[in-house]
Amino acid sequence: MNYIVFDDATWQNLLPLTFTKPVSEIRIGIMTITEKWENYLGKKLSFQTQPYLDKKYKIELTDDTVFVNGKICPNEILINEIKSLAINSGIKKGNTLVAYRSNRSVNLEIDDVISSAHESASEFISVNNVWDIFSKNGEAIKQDFARLTNNKISLPLSKSNIVIGDHKDIFLEEGAVVEASVLNTKSGPIYIGK
Repeated sequence: MNYIVFDDATWQNLLPLTFTKPVSEIRIGIMTITEKWENYLGKKLSFQTQPYLDKKYKIELTDDTVFVNGKICPNEILINEIKSLAINSGIKKGNTLVAYRSNRSVNLEIDDVISSAHESASEFISVNNVWDIFSKNGEAIKQDFARLTNNKISLPLSKSNIVIGDHKDIFLEEGAVVEASVLNTKSGPIYIGK
């Protein structure tokens, strides 16, 4: 199955950030929204975005494609709903198309399919305005931290560091170096990539 992240009209609310990239390339939490989808689906995604971005952000159409909304951060419930979509069916949340599975190798026309989509049972983070990137970032960090650290062991922190809060809320990737730092986890977890 092929997956494409699409931009809906929300891209205009996210200007100037979306002048140069699709909505899903915005970072909220530890990863971009594209990286979150790829992490959950285990596949690379292509993009249906503004025509002037097509050269850099290509679209790959097939006769079995699932279009997912680039402003929505995925979670397990949503992924299960999407994987169970029948051909030519979709899910929405209110007036927002969340995902649609198509058997045609053409761009998605949201207005043509949203009325037939059924309501999603999932609650998820959605980036609708620039301020959402900041106001929803804490929750996105917690979700990404839980997913990225699941069944993984952090590198140990050097004794030169001071931790305020709980050590278990700090994760160091292999290759990360932290020395003589104060790490405060009282407001949320800390993920340090290489």
